[in-house]
Parts: sequence; C-alpha cells; structure tokens
Amino acid sequence: MRLARSGILAAAVSTSASAAGGQPAGDLMCPLKPYRPGVIAKVLGPTSFELDGSRERVRLTGLWHAAPGSPEEKTLSEAATAYLRQEAEGHKVRLFADQQRRNRFGEHLAHVLVEPPGTGEAFWLQGSLLSAGLARVYTLAGTETLAAEMLAIEQRAREEQRGLWWEPYFAVRTAENAARVVGGFHIVRGRVAAVAVTGSRIYLNFDDDWRTDFTVMIERKHARRFQDGLRGLRELGGRQVRVRGWVFSLNGPAVRADHGAALEILSGQQ
Repeated sequence: MRLARSGILAAAVSTSASAAGGQPAGDLMCPLKPYRPGVIAKVLGPTSFELDGSRERVRLTGLWHAAPGSPEEKTLSEAATAYLRQEAEGHKVRLFADQQRRNRFGEHLAHVLVEPPGTGEAFWLQGSLLSAGLARVYTLAGTETLAAEMLAIEQRAREEQRGLWWEPYFAVRTAENAARVVGGFHIVRGRVAAVAVTGSRIYLNFDDDWRTDFTVMIERKHARRFQDGLRGLRELGGRQVRVRGWVFSLNGPAVRADHGAALEILSGQQ
C-alpha cells in the first residue's frame, strides 16, 4: 500500500501552505479560540497526543479516528501515527478550539498549529495529514468551522490519489454499492431520489424502494443544522450529494447525518 512511502510523509509538510490555498496557517485559525500552547510529549495514535508536563490528551478535531478494523485501516493508522511522530512529536504547538472543546472521553478537541524548530513557519496539522492522504474529514456538530477548508484539501488529495486515495478500499462508494461496505466508515455519493419527512426523522432515499435502497437518516431536531433547515432538506430531491459516516443496515445500507458538513451538496464535476 502506497501509504507507507516516506515520500508521502515528507510531502505533507512541504504542501501544508498550498493545502490551505496559500493562506497562512495562522490566519485560518482566526474564527477559532486559542486556548493553550504546549509541546507534544507523546504521540498516542493517528489523531491524538499528550502534552508535555500535563498528561492531558488532545484529539485532532475534524478527522476520522476510529480504531482500525480492516488491514487497510490498520496501515493507514500506522502511517498517520508515523507521520505525527516524525513531524510533530517534541515540537511546540498552539491549540485552537471550536465550539465543542472536549469529547465524551475528556480529551481536548483542537485544531493544531505545529511550530518546527528553526523555521518560524507554523503548519496546520490537520491540513498536512489531509493533503498527504493520511486522513479523512469527519466533523461533529460544534466542530465544523473549518469543514469547508478541510473538505477542499481532502478533495485535492483524492483527485491526485495521494496516500489512502490510491487504495480501492477507501474509494468513494456509490449509493448502489453501499451495501458492500456495511460496518465501516465510508464516503457515499449518489442522487437523492426522494425525501421523506416523518414526525421525528427525515429520510433521504436514493432509489424508489426505501426498503432496500441506500438512505441518509437525519433526526428532525437536527434539521436546523443544515443549510436552509428543513426546507433545504426537502429540496434535495434530484440533487447529487456526498455523505460520510458509519454505514449500517436499516432496510438497506444507511448513514446517519446530524449537521451540514456531513452532507455535501455537489455540483458540476465534484
């Protein structure tokens, strides 16, 4: 698998500026709240580390970080962990918080700027991982402020088949073949055939038979988190979308979405 090539890891830092579209990494953090500097004492995994002198754990917000299950996920996890150890462990970092500052495990959720010694040029850790094809975007409600920037970086890496995007296992699935990947985190693309609204839920159906087709399930109370709310969701019939999440079985394959960044509305050649 191409993920482990040292060239990919080396490219992550060199492409960090272009990953942000040429915008200085520090400027990207302006919408967020800076809340502590520190030094990465120990990398714990592909998206987590401990800060020096505190043993507090930090989780890179906006990235999928489940424990690896398949051989492909295991290789990706190892490659991303190796990158963090090579390019960030022992370095000074600045942390920036979105609306949700901790997860249910008590870990800090943060965007991270790494300050390599001697260069004076900080780079955005999430952007570098995405640009190298060593991570996928996965935001939670309350952590999506930089979702558009992260999705754009991921898209470029996917188009150029960097890192994980060269491996067929991680390919974007179509709604028609989503049943093959039940039980894993995947990105699924398709045309919404119909929108069904019930008392408590909204269903985006991708074929005429809701008992077997791919479905995106949204709790009605979360509709306000999507563009134009319930009205905007009702108008998705006939539109091409891309959704990401854990694929499970519910009258066919399904994915839950609870905020707008999880459901991209596509246009043109996207």
